[in-house]
Amino acid sequence: MSDNMMTTKVSARIYAGMDFSRQKLRGADYSYADMNSSFCVSTDFLDANLFAVNLRKSDLRNARLKRADLRKANLESANLQRALLRLARLDGALLMWANLEGANLEDANLEGADLQYARLQGANLKGVSFAVADLRDAVYNEKTIWPEEFDPLDHGAVPEEWLPSDLEFEPDDSTD
Repeated sequence: MSDNMMTTKVSARIYAGMDFSRQKLRGADYSYADMNSSFCVSTDFLDANLFAVNLRKSDLRNARLKRADLRKANLESANLQRALLRLARLDGALLMWANLEGANLEDANLEGADLQYARLQGANLKGVSFAVADLRDAVYNEKTIWPEEFDPLDHGAVPEEWLPSDLEFEPDDSTD
């Protein structure tokens, strides 16, 4: 096995608040793991199994999640700015309030995903499957790339210019 590749099974464990930044976790199995509020900046999760992982409020800026299995993952309020999610499986994932600005989700599967209030400015969504996905109040701009023939307004998404300039993009945490 090369030094650049880690194929470890570490599912159903608690890693909340840990720092995984810049680690190479290619092919790792973190299915069902609790990684709530973790730091995964520039982490390489290429081909990783992150099925039903809890990454709520985690920092995944510039993370490489190409072909990762994130089905049913909790990514609520996660920062996924400029993350590479090309060909990722995100069916049924919770992405409410997630920041996906500049993220590459080309050809990802978002069927049944909840993207309410997600920030999609500048995201590449070319070829994405949004079947039964919830895009209500997701925010996009003129740099957002949508699948062909897809009208975000028909799915409840909101152009950035329609929002008040003082709008906060943080969820109400009073129920935590």
